[in-house]
Amino acid sequence: VSDFIAAALAKVRIEQSGSGVVCNLNKRSTRARLHEQFADWLEAGTAAGTLPAPDLLTYHYGQSANLAKQREYFRKAGDAAAASYANAAATQYYERLLDLLAPGEQPAVLVELGRVLVRAGQWDLALARYAAVHAAAGASQRERAAALW
Repeated sequence: VSDFIAAALAKVRIEQSGSGVVCNLNKRSTRARLHEQFADWLEAGTAAGTLPAPDLLTYHYGQSANLAKQREYFRKAGDAAAASYANAAATQYYERLLDLLAPGEQPAVLVELGRVLVRAGQWDLALARYAAVHAAAGASQRERAAALW
C-alpha cells in the first residue's frame, strides 16, 4: 500500500497553509483518476492471490471514469450481494448498473433485480422491472425471458 500512496501523493498538489498541510483533491478528475489507480492496484493484487471484496473494487471503480470497469464490478457486486441475500445492497448495485447499460443490455439485469425485489417482498417494484423487460422484448425475446423466470 505504501508504494501506491507514495505514487498517488506525488500526483497530488500539497500546499502549506497557516493551519497545516492541505491536499488539493478538489478536482473531480483527479479524484476519479486516483480511485481508478487504486482499484487497478487492488485488482493486480487479486491476480497475485489476494482477493478483495467485490464491493471494495466496485466503490473505487464507481468513483472513476472507467465505465467498462464500473459495469463489470457493479454486476459482480450485485450478483455477490444477491447470492448472500443482501437484498438492499444488490438492489443498489443493479440499479447503478442499469444506469450504465444501453437499453438492449438491460433485460438480464432487470430480471435479476426483479428476483431480488421479489425476495425482499417489494412486489410492485419487481413487477415494474419485469414489465420493463416485457415491453422491451420482441416476441422471440419474450419467450427467452420467460425461460429465465
